Amino acid sequence: MKIKLTDVGKALLLRALAGETIITFTKLQLGNSTAWLEGSETSAIELKNPIQEVDFTGYAIEGNYISLTAQFSNTNISAGFHITELGFFAKDSDEVEYLYAIGLEKEETADYVPGYDERVFEFELGGILFIGDSENVTAVLNDSLTNVTVEDFKKHVEDYNNPHRVTKNDVGLGNVQNLHINDQLPEFTEAQTLENIISGKDKMSALLGKIKKAISELIKHLKDTDNPHEISATKLGAAQAKHEHTATEIKSGVLSVLRGGTGKGQFRKNAVLIGNDKEPIQDVKGTGAFFSDGANTPEFDTLPVKFGGTGLTEGAKFDGSDDYGCYGSVVLPGGLLVQWGRLNCGDRTVSVNFLQKFADTRYALIFTTSAGGIETLAPAMPDWRVPEKSIDSFTIARDVSVGSQVADWVAFGRAPENN
Repeated sequence: MKIKLTDVGKALLLRALAGETIITFTKLQLGNSTAWLEGSETSAIELKNPIQEVDFTGYAIEGNYISLTAQFSNTNISAGFHITELGFFAKDSDEVEYLYAIGLEKEETADYVPGYDERVFEFELGGILFIGDSENVTAVLNDSLTNVTVEDFKKHVEDYNNPHRVTKNDVGLGNVQNLHINDQLPEFTEAQTLENIISGKDKMSALLGKIKKAISELIKHLKDTDNPHEISATKLGAAQAKHEHTATEIKSGVLSVLRGGTGKGQFRKNAVLIGNDKEPIQDVKGTGAFFSDGANTPEFDTLPVKFGGTGLTEGAKFDGSDDYGCYGSVVLPGGLLVQWGRLNCGDRTVSVNFLQKFADTRYALIFTTSAGGIETLAPAMPDWRVPEKSIDSFTIARDVSVGSQVADWVAFGRAPENN
């Protein structure tokens, strides 16, 4: 059966597309007239021989079309007929009803509806109608006539969002708070005495009251610092608070300084022991002189002159070695700096660097040559002279080169004040 919009249906649709009205599909009519002339159905405003009206049970809008369904039963049909005409009715916002669309079928190919006395007959029928892009379209549905399909029943079974709108009052839970167990705020009273909880007997309020009593007593006990268990040294097997031991009784461990010991169990061989008030005795080992500058920080190092040493890391040479230069230096008490060495004046000019700086250039130089005797320069060394002196070196020169000539020298002068 081919369904067409009627002229009045088209007019209603144009008004809906213009936003002037709302289309509400109201009913479906079944008829059996065969008196229609070809092409005349679009001008129809009603069926020629309507037999049964059926309410819509469902509709769906998709794109520019609306799909309408209706559930038909022959309960009120006394004589059978062929459905040759089918009318879809709709009303506007003013409640005026129109034949929106019509479908015609020849009697020889039309569906037959038997009378109720013949047999019970039920089926679903409907049609797809054009509505354009109008958003002002709806339908009146009769839910009591709707038969559930297998697909609809499956959707309903799998719907876990409470489709029946059951409330907690409906199931006798009207007094139960709608809270997660972590958000519940149970009310209870602390028990008067410490008692164990009893499974299957204590209600929640009694159980929580006993737990609160137990926790309160535990907190009180933990805060009690007056020996609530009455623990004594005898019960623990500990020594008395005040007791004494002889030296022979102490056979293991390290005795602290406070008890007359060293506070240390082992010392290095040939080390020097240093006491430090109440701290354990320390062992110190090193190379050189062991002295302290008075700040309680003893150390191994070269002994300074002010503490009776020479201030030299290595000893001076007095053995007539063939090495040349400055052999040694020493600051004597009172600030006198003495430095000595040996030189070979085979060349015309020889420079010697001191081991320590003098305070100024007013130091004295004394030479002794292989020729014997102690001279400043002359007469044993008439051709020698000192053209340059500084606080950290001197230069000796010869006017004539007559071969190698060795001389030992000694310099005397003031040391800088910070030595």
